[in-house]
Amino acid sequence: MRRFARRKVIAMSLLTTLVGWVGKADAVPRPLRTMAELRDHIIGILRQTPSVTDVTPDRTATEKLSFKVGGTAVDSDLTDLFNRLRAYPDDDPDTTIGQHIRGLTQFAQGAGSFVLVLRSESYIAEIGKMMSNLLSEPYVGDLRIAYMVDRPDSLTPVKLDDFPDKPINDIKSEARANARQWLDKIVAEDAFGVGQLYYVEGNTTLSPSLVLLEEFWTSIKPRFPSDVLIAVPRRDQLFVFDDTPDGKAIARRLIDVTVKEGFSLLSNRLYARRGGKIVAVNE
Repeated sequence: MRRFARRKVIAMSLLTTLVGWVGKADAVPRPLRTMAELRDHIIGILRQTPSVTDVTPDRTATEKLSFKVGGTAVDSDLTDLFNRLRAYPDDDPDTTIGQHIRGLTQFAQGAGSFVLVLRSESYIAEIGKMMSNLLSEPYVGDLRIAYMVDRPDSLTPVKLDDFPDKPINDIKSEARANARQWLDKIVAEDAFGVGQLYYVEGNTTLSPSLVLLEEFWTSIKPRFPSDVLIAVPRRDQLFVFDDTPDGKAIARRLIDVTVKEGFSLLSNRLYARRGGKIVAVNE
């Protein structure tokens, strides 16, 4: 596992991220201050994109739209994109939006590989309203294992209807194998002296998924030889803490602050790995 010094990346330590949020939350690019403006902008781009047809805004939900790519129907929810533009106004919005659109169109065209990620039950339920027959399974607490198509610019839920000739077990096996390929990209940072922040450089949305890989736990055994506490408040971060009163107090505080921040949330629950098994912690 490689260890890097602190630097400005999406998955920096929580307190640094919060400082950035407080200072930048209002600096949204003027042309895209509302969800409606963002959706109109996206629709304009899609209607000029080759092979994209039938671009249609949702009549009841401002954040949603649909279109077709080469005859394949695509549903899009712009909530995460809008929040990312607000949270990171120093990033070039055209680049961020372009990545989002490319990810959607590449999904329809079948490019990408399977991976597994952790998502909340509420997230899966909400996505399920737009895309039926998603591939996911219960994990622990309020978390589910979701199977996604990993593309250069996005992660898209696996819809079984899109892979009628692919056995489910094959998708799951490929997803786990593909996630393992990112193990040598793990970055570790100290977390308040009683834990570590882990994230996957170049694909931070896979960071919480590390808890699913036995190879990850083996790699951090020198630092955490016994039971640990786990916090996954955001979709791009994994925190592991000593299973001690101090570790528990700091983990809970970190989760609460992250929930208050409200960006890219995953779970407000505290978990633990005890005896080699992930469990929800009773608080």
